[in-house]
Formats: sequence, structure tokens, C-alpha cells
Amino acid sequence: GNFYHRAKLTGALSFGANASWKPYSYFFVRGGVNYNYLPGSGKFSYSWGLGYDDWHPGTFSAQLNNWGPLEPGDDLLKGAVANFGYKFVADFLKPYHLTGSAALNVPLSGDPSLSTTWIWSPIEHWFVRASLSKSLVKTSGLDWSYSFGYSGWHPFTFSLTYDNWGTNPIFD
Repeated sequence: GNFYHRAKLTGALSFGANASWKPYSYFFVRGGVNYNYLPGSGKFSYSWGLGYDDWHPGTFSAQLNNWGPLEPGDDLLKGAVANFGYKFVADFLKPYHLTGSAALNVPLSGDPSLSTTWIWSPIEHWFVRASLSKSLVKTSGLDWSYSFGYSGWHPFTFSLTYDNWGTNPIFD
């Protein structure tokens, strides 16, 4: 699990926690809570996920996630996305500190898309991530997202990242 504090460029501030349970090997059940404390009087929300995710190259994943924000009383499946992914085995990229993956994303209500994500990690725990996605239904162009920063995944470490998960159209 982890605890976090988030500051959005819009001025919104929040803190929260995520926890996951792995009952068997790479199978997981995940839940998260978030509290937005500025602006406004405060609001709780949550997220959830479950599935199989082996992090090694050359493996597949199958997940169902709802990254929310969900509020009490919301439909748990509204906004949920099934994700089927593959992590590339690309030994020729190792000297360049690059890893990649591809995924089919199928929202339970919405249009499916294909995506690829590439991560460059020139120094341990430091990274630059870029993703491209293309709708399988719409004729619009590509969307991209990105993030970069420091991410320590061991217990009692910290992460400091900048994330742009929004829809950023290319060739629209």
C-alpha cells in the first residue's frame, strides 16, 4: 500500500491511500480512498481494481479497474475499464534503459482503444513515461499522456512524480 499527497495544477489538493491484497502470485485486489480538501469543504472518493498483473517482460495482464473518482452511492461499474496487456521482451532495448508494453482497453461503457506505453529509466528509480492510444471506433487521431519523476517502490520510500493522464490529442 501507499499514502500520498497530490497537488494539481488547478490548485486542487488531496491526500489518500491505496492498498492491495495479493491472494495468489500476481493476482490482486486493490482499493483506494482520496480526500479532496481544497478548494471547497472536502470530499471523499474511492477507486478499486482486480485482476492479474505479472510485471516481468514477456508476460500478460488482465485487469478490471475503476480509477474513479467514485463517490458513495455511485455505480461501481460506471467508468470501469477492462485492460488486457502485454509487456515486451526487448533485450536490445536494455542498453538504452527502455521498456515497453501494449494494451487493449475496453471501457464497460465506451469505446475500446489500443495503447502502447514506453518507459525510459536512465538512473534507477528515475523515469520518463509516454503513452499513445488510438480509439478502435472513432476516426480521430492519436491521444498521448506522459509522466516523469522519481518512484521508489520499496517499503518506506517516497515518490515524486509529475503526471499528465489527460486526453492530449495528436493529429485530431
